[in-house]
Amino acid sequence: MNNSVLIICTSLNMGGSEKQAVWLANKLIEENKKVYFVSLKDAGILSTELSPKISVNNFKLRNAKNPLTKFLYFCLGVVKLSRLIKNKEITTIITFLFHSNVVGKLLKIISREKILHIATFRSDRLSKRDSKISRFRTLIFKNFVLDKDIFVVFNSMSGLNNMNLKNVNTRIIFNTPLNNVQLSKDTKEQNTKLVFIGRFDELKNVKNIALSMKYLLFEDIVLDIYGKGPDLKSIEQAIIDNSLQNNVKLKGIDKEIANKLSNYDALIIASTHDAFPNVLIEAMNAGVVPISTKVGDCEWLLNENRGIFINGFDSESIYLSIKEFYEMDLNQKNAIIKNGRNFINQNLSEEKILKDWLDLLF
Repeated sequence: MNNSVLIICTSLNMGGSEKQAVWLANKLIEENKKVYFVSLKDAGILSTELSPKISVNNFKLRNAKNPLTKFLYFCLGVVKLSRLIKNKEITTIITFLFHSNVVGKLLKIISREKILHIATFRSDRLSKRDSKISRFRTLIFKNFVLDKDIFVVFNSMSGLNNMNLKNVNTRIIFNTPLNNVQLSKDTKEQNTKLVFIGRFDELKNVKNIALSMKYLLFEDIVLDIYGKGPDLKSIEQAIIDNSLQNNVKLKGIDKEIANKLSNYDALIIASTHDAFPNVLIEAMNAGVVPISTKVGDCEWLLNENRGIFINGFDSESIYLSIKEFYEMDLNQKNAIIKNGRNFINQNLSEEKILKDWLDLLF
């Protein structure tokens, strides 16, 4: 059996999908498989996390100065990959994110080799950076990418249910938390440090998270916000307009923030839609109380006293959930932490998730 695998990812930035793609590539190397990795846009910050045993290429689409150049880079990249597949006798392609799914299908069409294409679906819908379903992307995915031989791997129950695919091989393989944790920490008597980690865009609802702090100005609570994105300016202005500079700190990008989560007491997710947020399970893994809207698989993850729910998307609803957390006693908070850690160990351990992948691939 050929053990060569080609993994294609749209980019190698700090997104959850990119992290899972890098994790899978490294784990397959540890299993003595031959792995080739391609990033469509550029090398990205996560490229340094890939094992030196992995052959890495990128299309450099971000370097293209105009649409014609970008199209040329794209075509040359596809041709290069088709030659790689032939020369290295690659029989399995795993694609992460929409554009990579399309490239995987193109390679399957132009290659003369019999290829297993595993297209991962890492959200609850096909959209851009808002909450609206992209009809165009959905049409392309369902009518071009999919075929009778493809495997679609969802990382969430919500994604599988929402796409409602017919006559297609599907499977759910959840993500596993990838952060290093210090499990000796118990929550402190004064729980005042909150954190948000994610992209600053409409669906992440970051401005309302910041605005929730205007109800808490006289409490000993600080919110650190990590990330970047198109909504940065409006978030900065909201903080200034509401005199929140002492309570809300924009911390930018920190590559190691997932490994520093134990410095915080609660993590906030207020997304208007989501599927299976990596940062949520990383918080549970790190002994941090998660506070989340009831989107995607978040409700399943936090049921049975594993977190606190936000009943709405506005700043006041977010505030009420923070207030609920703040008013809990130490035993209540530690119970949530213990339940979360047990859930991760039983359902989302690295060993279990890797076995799910290996069972599918080999």
